[in-house]
Amino acid sequence: MATYYDKNEITVTDAVFMTPKGDQYPIRNISGVMVRQFNERASLIIGILGFVIGVFYFFISMQGPINFLSIVGILIGIAGVGRWYLGRKYVLFISSGGIHQQAITFPIFKGNRVKDLQEISNAINSSISNLQKN
Repeated sequence: MATYYDKNEITVTDAVFMTPKGDQYPIRNISGVMVRQFNERASLIIGILGFVIGVFYFFISMQGPINFLSIVGILIGIAGVGRWYLGRKYVLFISSGGIHQQAITFPIFKGNRVKDLQEISNAINSSISNLQKN
C-alpha cells in the first residue's frame, strides 16, 4: 500500500484518507477534492451587526465629550470585526456521491496551514489518479 501523505495525524494512502478526528474516506468513493476559503454565515452576520451597532453607538454618543457610550460603541465595533475575522477559515472539501463535505478546517489566521491543505489535496488527487490507472 502506497502512502502519499502522513503528517499531523492525517494520512492519505492508495486506499483511504484519514483525518485527525478519525474520519475515514475511501479513495475509490472520492470524486473530487478542493481547498477553499470559507466564511461562516453566523460570523459574518454577527460581525456586520456588531460593527453597525458599534458605529451607531459611537456617533450617537459623540454629541459631547468622549463618554462611556462612545467607548462601548468602539468596543462593540472592534468585537464585531474580530468575530467576522475569526469566523473565516480554510476548508478541504471532499466530493463524494454528489455531496460536498468539509473534511478538514483551519482558521484563516493560521495562514501557513493552507499549504498543508494544498499538499493533502495533491496527495488525494495523486491517489485517485493512481487508482484510476490500475
